[in-house]
Amino acid sequence: MILRAREVGRWDRLKKLGCLLILALFLAALSVLGWLGYQVHKQIAQEGGDLSDTWRFVTDPEAYVFEGRKRLNILCLGVDYNHDSKGIQYSKGARSDTIIVLSLQAESHKVTALSIPRDLRVRVTELGAQDKINAAFSLGGARRSRQVVSWFLGVPIDYCLVVKVDAAKELVDALGGLNLNVEKNMDYDDNWGNLHIHLKKGPHLLNGREVVGYCRFRHDEESDFGRMRRQQQVLRVVSARLSHSISKETIEKLVQIVRRNVSSDLSYSKMVTLARLFRGMDKNNVKAQSLVVQDDPESFDLLPVPEQNQRQVREVFGRQALP
Repeated sequence: MILRAREVGRWDRLKKLGCLLILALFLAALSVLGWLGYQVHKQIAQEGGDLSDTWRFVTDPEAYVFEGRKRLNILCLGVDYNHDSKGIQYSKGARSDTIIVLSLQAESHKVTALSIPRDLRVRVTELGAQDKINAAFSLGGARRSRQVVSWFLGVPIDYCLVVKVDAAKELVDALGGLNLNVEKNMDYDDNWGNLHIHLKKGPHLLNGREVVGYCRFRHDEESDFGRMRRQQQVLRVVSARLSHSISKETIEKLVQIVRRNVSSDLSYSKMVTLARLFRGMDKNNVKAQSLVVQDDPESFDLLPVPEQNQRQVREVFGRQALP
């Protein structure tokens, strides 16, 4: 009986200790969540949001970022540098080197990328003046590019991301390189633009500089069309890589790269939300295509192919393009 009493007493003490430990862990978790909540709210407040936005960010991320829309259309622009007479880089007046529209669906979490050739001739001003579509950025930055692409496609562009050419190099290096199947031998040197591409056909682990060269190579019979296809190939590989487990240190590096090299009217909290929603998505949910165009017999510009472009807009954006 004395032994049983001791066992009962010990069990009571263990239960009390267990309750205290659970309470301590619960309070610690609340502290961490409270700190994270404070940091989230602080970021959202800086973006002009309030407590209701913070609550939606935490409890309903899809509603927070899509705001009742069935899809988001995001214009992604890769902007290269210009060079002065001494070969020094500067960004003022630069044209967009890469133009891709991403269409993200809310319910299915499908993503479609539409690449637009930079030499496509379109309307670039309110008065109807025409120029290559990549000239829109030099005329009015991201705002004008967003407007011009929306005019041409006949669909709303919800946000615009402007990515410096250095971002891709830094991102790939932060991921430890990319395994890519190089489709052909590539050799090209542009000392003025500091672009040197020397790649051999076949599977390789490419570093950031090599991936940028692979994406920018256009000195063959395909010119921009081959380049757009390779950009889409790299986009799929990067998406697959980001869907896998990534260390905390790598995530911190990626965040810093984005902050340094990406400017956007899409808030940072919504970028994070989209990353949460689309991370780990099935690769079959990522589709890519290039806009169908035709040569202009009177210039080196490219022209739309209206009927096929209408079909592409329906496939990518789920709607009929405006005339």
